[in-house]
Amino acid sequence: MNKRGFIYVASGEKYVREAAHSAARVRELHGLPITLICDQALSPASMAVFDDVRVSLHGFDYRDKLRMYESPYEHTIFVDTDTFFVRPVFELFDLLDQFDLALQFTEGGNHYRLPGVPVCFFEPSAGLIAWRKNNATAAFFDQWQIAYAKIEREQNIKGAWDQRSLRQALYTSNARFAPIPLEWQLYTYKPNFVCHETRMLHGRDASADMASIIDQRTGPRVWLPKIGLIPSLEDPSLPEYMRFALRFTIRFARRWGRLVMHRARIWRLPENQRPA
Repeated sequence: MNKRGFIYVASGEKYVREAAHSAARVRELHGLPITLICDQALSPASMAVFDDVRVSLHGFDYRDKLRMYESPYEHTIFVDTDTFFVRPVFELFDLLDQFDLALQFTEGGNHYRLPGVPVCFFEPSAGLIAWRKNNATAAFFDQWQIAYAKIEREQNIKGAWDQRSLRQALYTSNARFAPIPLEWQLYTYKPNFVCHETRMLHGRDASADMASIIDQRTGPRVWLPKIGLIPSLEDPSLPEYMRFALRFTIRFARRWGRLVMHRARIWRLPENQRPA
Protein backbone atom coordinates (compact mmCIF):
# COMPACT_ATOMS: atom_id res chain seq x y z
CA MET A 1 0.00 0.00 0.00
CA ASN A 2 1.25 3.48 -0.85
CA LYS A 3 1.72 5.69 2.17
CA ARG A 4 0.21 8.87 0.65
CA GLY A 5 -2.05 9.65 -2.29
CA PHE A 6 -4.97 11.64 -3.70
CA ILE A 7 -8.37 10.41 -4.85
CA TYR A 8 -11.15 11.85 -7.07
CA VAL A 9 -14.67 10.57 -7.69
CA ALA A 10 -16.40 11.77 -10.89
CA SER A 11 -19.44 10.88 -13.00
CA GLY A 12 -20.11 12.34 -16.44
CA GLU A 13 -17.73 13.51 -19.13
CA LYS A 14 -17.62 17.11 -17.86
CA TYR A 15 -16.66 16.14 -14.34
CA VAL A 16 -14.16 13.51 -15.43
CA ARG A 17 -12.43 16.20 -17.51
CA GLU A 18 -12.46 18.50 -14.49
CA ALA A 19 -10.91 15.77 -12.35
CA ALA A 20 -8.11 15.26 -14.89
CA HIS A 21 -7.43 19.00 -15.04
CA SER A 22 -7.29 19.32 -11.26
CA ALA A 23 -5.21 16.14 -10.90
CA ALA A 24 -2.63 17.35 -13.42
CA ARG A 25 -1.88 20.28 -11.12
CA VAL A 26 -1.81 17.96 -8.08
CA ARG A 27 0.78 15.78 -9.81
CA GLU A 28 2.85 18.82 -10.79
CA LEU A 29 2.98 20.09 -7.20
CA HIS A 30 3.20 16.83 -5.24
CA GLY A 31 4.45 13.96 -7.39
CA LEU A 32 2.24 11.52 -5.47
CA PRO A 33 -0.04 8.78 -6.86
CA ILE A 34 -3.61 9.73 -7.79
CA THR A 35 -6.68 7.48 -8.03
CA LEU A 36 -9.87 8.20 -9.98
CA ILE A 37 -13.18 6.39 -9.47
CA CYS A 38 -15.47 7.20 -12.42
CA ASP A 39 -18.19 5.97 -14.76
CA GLN A 40 -16.48 5.95 -18.17
CA ALA A 41 -13.30 5.23 -20.07
CA LEU A 42 -10.79 8.06 -20.24
CA SER A 43 -8.89 9.52 -23.14
CA PRO A 44 -5.18 8.59 -23.30
CA ALA A 45 -4.24 12.11 -22.19
CA SER A 46 -6.48 11.92 -19.11
CA MET A 47 -5.36 8.36 -18.32
CA ALA A 48 -1.76 9.58 -18.12
CA VAL A 49 -2.66 11.88 -15.23
CA PHE A 50 -3.83 9.07 -12.95
CA ASP A 51 -2.02 6.08 -11.51
CA ASP A 52 -5.19 4.12 -10.79
CA VAL A 53 -8.50 4.42 -12.69
CA ARG A 54 -11.56 2.43 -11.60
CA VAL A 55 -14.59 2.58 -13.90
CA SER A 56 -17.19 1.42 -11.39
CA LEU A 57 -19.84 4.16 -11.08
CA HIS A 58 -23.26 3.93 -12.72
CA GLY A 59 -25.04 7.28 -13.01
CA PHE A 60 -24.68 10.37 -10.87
CA ASP A 61 -25.59 10.24 -7.20
CA TYR A 62 -24.16 12.21 -4.29
CA ARG A 63 -23.66 8.85 -2.59
CA ASP A 64 -20.86 8.21 -5.11
CA LYS A 65 -18.65 10.63 -3.21
CA LEU A 66 -18.60 8.22 -0.27
CA ARG A 67 -16.70 5.80 -2.50
CA MET A 68 -13.60 7.77 -1.50
CA TYR A 69 -13.22 5.23 1.32
CA GLU A 70 -11.98 2.77 -1.32
CA SER A 71 -8.71 4.69 -1.46
CA PRO A 72 -5.68 2.37 -1.77
CA TYR A 73 -3.51 4.74 0.29
CA GLU A 74 -2.75 4.72 3.98
CA HIS A 75 -3.05 8.53 4.12
CA THR A 76 -5.50 9.97 1.57
CA ILE A 77 -6.65 13.40 0.43
CA PHE A 78 -9.99 13.43 -1.38
CA VAL A 79 -10.57 16.41 -3.67
CA ASP A 80 -13.61 17.65 -5.59
CA THR A 81 -13.16 17.99 -9.34
CA ASP A 82 -13.71 21.78 -9.57
CA THR A 83 -10.52 22.67 -7.72
CA PHE A 84 -7.21 24.33 -8.49
CA PHE A 85 -4.16 23.83 -6.28
CA VAL A 86 -2.10 26.97 -5.86
CA ARG A 87 0.62 25.53 -3.61
CA PRO A 88 1.52 22.10 -2.22
CA VAL A 89 -0.51 20.74 0.71
CA PHE A 90 1.94 18.23 2.17
CA GLU A 91 1.14 19.55 5.65
CA LEU A 92 -2.33 18.00 5.38
CA PHE A 93 -0.66 14.60 5.28
CA ASP A 94 1.42 15.62 8.30
CA LEU A 95 -1.81 16.30 10.22
CA LEU A 96 -2.71 12.65 9.77
CA ASP A 97 0.23 11.65 11.94
CA GLN A 98 -1.77 13.12 14.86
CA PHE A 99 -5.41 13.04 13.69
CA ASP A 100 -7.71 10.56 11.98
CA LEU A 101 -9.45 13.15 9.80
CA ALA A 102 -8.92 16.69 8.56
CA LEU A 103 -11.62 18.80 6.93
CA GLN A 104 -12.98 22.32 6.78
CA PHE A 105 -16.06 23.72 8.47
CA THR A 106 -18.11 26.23 6.50
CA GLU A 107 -20.34 29.12 7.48
CA GLY A 108 -22.83 28.21 4.75
CA GLY A 109 -25.31 25.36 4.67
CA ASN A 110 -26.34 25.76 8.29
CA HIS A 111 -29.94 26.79 7.62
CA TYR A 112 -31.34 23.46 8.84
CA ARG A 113 -31.39 21.47 12.04
CA LEU A 114 -30.35 17.87 12.57
CA PRO A 115 -31.79 15.89 15.48
CA GLY A 116 -29.23 15.61 18.26
CA VAL A 117 -26.70 17.92 16.57
CA PRO A 118 -26.17 21.36 18.16
CA VAL A 119 -26.66 24.36 15.88
CA CYS A 120 -23.12 25.50 16.70
CA PHE A 121 -21.68 22.31 15.12
CA PHE A 122 -21.31 23.75 11.63
CA GLU A 123 -21.62 21.85 8.40
CA PRO A 124 -18.30 20.39 7.18
CA SER A 125 -17.23 20.74 3.58
CA ALA A 126 -17.00 17.54 1.55
CA GLY A 127 -14.76 19.17 -1.06
CA LEU A 128 -11.44 18.44 0.66
CA ILE A 129 -11.11 15.60 3.16
CA ALA A 130 -7.91 14.01 4.45
CA TRP A 131 -7.94 10.80 6.47
CA ARG A 132 -5.84 7.84 7.48
CA LYS A 133 -6.96 4.23 7.33
CA ASN A 134 -7.79 2.91 10.78
CA ASN A 135 -10.75 1.57 12.73
CA ALA A 136 -12.00 5.05 13.65
CA THR A 137 -12.24 6.26 10.05
CA ALA A 138 -13.71 2.96 8.87
CA ALA A 139 -16.48 3.44 11.44
CA PHE A 140 -16.85 7.07 10.37
CA PHE A 141 -17.45 6.14 6.73
CA ASP A 142 -19.98 3.51 7.86
CA GLN A 143 -21.79 6.19 9.87
CA TRP A 144 -21.75 8.51 6.87
CA GLN A 145 -23.38 5.82 4.71
CA ILE A 146 -26.05 5.24 7.34
CA ALA A 147 -26.75 8.96 7.76
CA TYR A 148 -26.98 9.41 3.99
CA ALA A 149 -29.50 6.57 3.60
CA LYS A 150 -31.55 7.89 6.54
CA ILE A 151 -31.84 11.38 5.02
CA GLU A 152 -32.81 9.86 1.66
CA ARG A 153 -35.65 7.99 3.34
CA GLU A 154 -36.79 11.03 5.32
CA GLN A 155 -36.87 13.28 2.27
CA ASN A 156 -38.25 10.57 -0.01
CA ILE A 157 -35.84 11.46 -2.81
CA LYS A 158 -32.91 9.75 -4.44
CA GLY A 159 -29.71 11.60 -3.64
CA ALA A 160 -29.27 13.25 -0.25
CA TRP A 161 -26.99 16.22 0.19
CA ASP A 162 -23.55 14.79 0.93
CA GLN A 163 -22.61 17.49 3.45
CA ARG A 164 -25.78 17.21 5.54
CA SER A 165 -25.14 13.52 6.10
CA LEU A 166 -21.43 14.24 6.64
CA ARG A 167 -22.37 16.67 9.40
CA GLN A 168 -24.46 14.02 11.13
CA ALA A 169 -21.80 11.33 10.80
CA LEU A 170 -18.94 13.54 11.97
CA TYR A 171 -20.79 14.68 15.08
CA THR A 172 -21.41 11.11 16.21
CA SER A 173 -18.00 9.77 15.14
CA ASN A 174 -15.21 8.80 17.51
CA ALA A 175 -12.62 9.78 14.92
CA ARG A 176 -10.27 12.52 16.02
CA PHE A 177 -10.51 15.36 13.47
CA ALA A 178 -8.61 18.57 12.78
CA PRO A 179 -10.07 21.71 11.12
CA ILE A 180 -8.50 22.92 7.87
CA PRO A 181 -7.98 26.69 7.50
CA LEU A 182 -10.05 28.63 4.97
CA GLU A 183 -7.04 29.37 2.77
CA TRP A 184 -6.53 25.66 2.14
CA GLN A 185 -9.92 25.44 0.44
CA LEU A 186 -11.07 28.88 -0.58
CA TYR A 187 -14.49 28.86 -2.24
CA THR A 188 -14.28 31.32 -5.10
CA TYR A 189 -18.03 31.89 -5.42
CA LYS A 190 -18.60 33.47 -1.99
CA PRO A 191 -16.97 36.28 0.03
CA ASN A 192 -13.94 35.26 2.07
CA PHE A 193 -11.77 36.86 4.73
CA VAL A 194 -8.24 35.70 3.96
CA CYS A 195 -5.15 36.07 6.15
CA HIS A 196 -2.51 33.82 4.58
CA GLU A 197 -1.44 32.51 1.19
CA THR A 198 -4.03 30.39 -0.55
CA ARG A 199 -3.30 26.70 -1.04
CA MET A 200 -6.35 25.55 -3.03
CA LEU A 201 -9.23 27.33 -4.77
CA HIS A 202 -12.61 25.60 -5.05
CA GLY A 203 -14.92 26.77 -7.82
CA ARG A 204 -15.35 26.38 -11.57
CA ASP A 205 -13.80 29.79 -12.17
CA ALA A 206 -10.67 28.91 -10.16
CA SER A 207 -7.40 29.58 -11.95
CA ALA A 208 -3.80 30.65 -11.48
CA ASP A 209 -4.78 34.19 -12.48
CA MET A 210 -7.42 34.33 -9.76
CA ALA A 211 -4.95 33.01 -7.20
CA SER A 212 -2.46 35.73 -8.13
CA ILE A 213 -5.16 38.38 -7.58
CA ILE A 214 -6.18 36.98 -4.20
CA ASP A 215 -2.54 36.71 -3.10
CA GLN A 216 -1.35 40.01 -4.51
CA ARG A 217 -1.38 41.38 -0.96
CA THR A 218 -0.29 39.64 2.21
CA GLY A 219 -2.04 39.75 5.55
CA PRO A 220 -5.76 40.17 6.27
CA ARG A 221 -7.86 40.90 3.17
CA VAL A 222 -11.38 40.39 1.85
CA TRP A 223 -12.16 38.61 -1.43
CA LEU A 224 -15.47 39.26 -3.20
CA PRO A 225 -16.48 36.97 -6.08
CA LYS A 226 -16.39 38.61 -9.55
CA ILE A 227 -15.16 41.85 -7.97
CA GLY A 228 -11.80 41.04 -6.41
CA LEU A 229 -10.02 42.28 -3.31
CA ILE A 230 -11.48 45.09 -1.24
CA PRO A 231 -8.93 47.93 -1.06
CA SER A 232 -6.61 47.85 1.92
CA LEU A 233 -7.79 49.88 4.91
CA GLU A 234 -4.28 50.08 6.34
CA ASP A 235 -2.42 51.36 3.29
CA PRO A 236 -5.02 52.53 0.74
CA SER A 237 -4.16 53.94 -2.66
CA LEU A 238 -6.38 55.95 -4.97
CA PRO A 239 -5.84 53.70 -8.04
CA GLU A 240 -6.77 50.64 -5.98
CA TYR A 241 -10.00 52.28 -4.82
CA MET A 242 -10.86 53.42 -8.33
CA ARG A 243 -10.35 49.95 -9.82
CA PHE A 244 -12.45 48.42 -7.06
CA ALA A 245 -15.24 50.99 -7.52
CA LEU A 246 -15.34 50.27 -11.26
CA ARG A 247 -15.50 46.49 -10.78
CA PHE A 248 -18.15 46.85 -8.10
CA THR A 249 -20.33 49.16 -10.21
CA ILE A 250 -20.18 46.84 -13.22
CA ARG A 251 -21.02 43.79 -11.12
CA PHE A 252 -23.84 45.63 -9.32
CA ALA A 253 -25.41 46.78 -12.59
CA ARG A 254 -25.19 43.31 -14.15
CA ARG A 255 -26.70 41.59 -11.12
CA TRP A 256 -29.64 43.93 -10.77
CA GLY A 257 -30.24 43.94 -14.50
CA ARG A 258 -30.38 40.14 -14.41
CA LEU A 259 -32.84 40.19 -11.48
CA VAL A 260 -35.08 42.68 -13.28
CA MET A 261 -35.21 40.42 -16.34
CA HIS A 262 -35.97 37.44 -14.11
CA ARG A 263 -38.86 39.17 -12.37
CA ALA A 264 -40.17 40.44 -15.69
CA ARG A 265 -40.06 36.84 -16.96
CA ILE A 266 -37.79 37.86 -19.82
CA TRP A 267 -34.84 35.70 -18.77
CA ARG A 268 -35.54 33.38 -15.85
CA LEU A 269 -32.80 32.43 -13.42
CA PRO A 270 -32.07 28.69 -13.20
CA GLU A 271 -33.62 26.88 -10.26
CA ASN A 272 -31.40 25.16 -7.75
CA GLN A 273 -32.16 21.45 -8.07
CA ARG A 274 -29.61 20.27 -5.54
CA PRO A 275 -31.25 18.00 -2.97
CA ALA A 276 -31.31 19.30 0.59
